[in-house]
Amino acid sequence: MQVTQETVDYGLLSELAYLRLESDKFKNDYIDYGINKNIKDFITDNNEETTGIDPTRKQQMKDILNKYTILDFKDTNAEGGTGSGMQAMFVRENSTGKTVLLFRGTEFDTAFYDDVFKADGYMALGGSTQQM
Repeated sequence: MQVTQETVDYGLLSELAYLRLESDKFKNDYIDYGINKNIKDFITDNNEETTGIDPTRKQQMKDILNKYTILDFKDTNAEGGTGSGMQAMFVRENSTGKTVLLFRGTEFDTAFYDDVFKADGYMALGGSTQQM
């Protein structure tokens, strides 16, 4: 199977959805959601614990932000949110205008109980959650 650039881009975009833009560090120091320069600075200036990005992938994450613009980011744990843990990012490919909706998936290392039991497990049993 041939790996296309689009496949690589989508992989990087998926990883981008795990940026910790909901963190106080981002909110206090880089205030404007959706502004790629601030997000690039956030990735550059901070470590993996703060950003959620492996240090060996920092440059790739900044490069993908040259191809795509973040239009919006939602964190349901933010003030006024449902507290369901769902986070999503909406991006636009700069050259084509194509838009992509990214969801942060199950986080086994940081939110195991909430993700696996309260959200995923409940949905697997046919229930609906605040995320739905």
